[in-house]
Amino acid sequence: MEPAHVHVRSGQRIAKYWLTPVVLLAESYEMSPAELKEIENVVRENQSTIKEAWDDHLGSHSGE
Repeated sequence: MEPAHVHVRSGQRIAKYWLTPVVLLAESYEMSPAELKEIENVVRENQSTIKEAWDDHLGSHSGE
């Protein structure tokens, strides 16, 4: 299973960020450096909320 991450999409442009141990860009396609910086800032600001949603999502799919 992959570590906690979030996908961001805008049209055909995509970015993926790891959430732990630190927010880190995993991959991106067609996103500008300015867009990536803005997205990373939003992910950092909301890291705990996104991670909590990730954990809740996995818990609901793990048979618990």
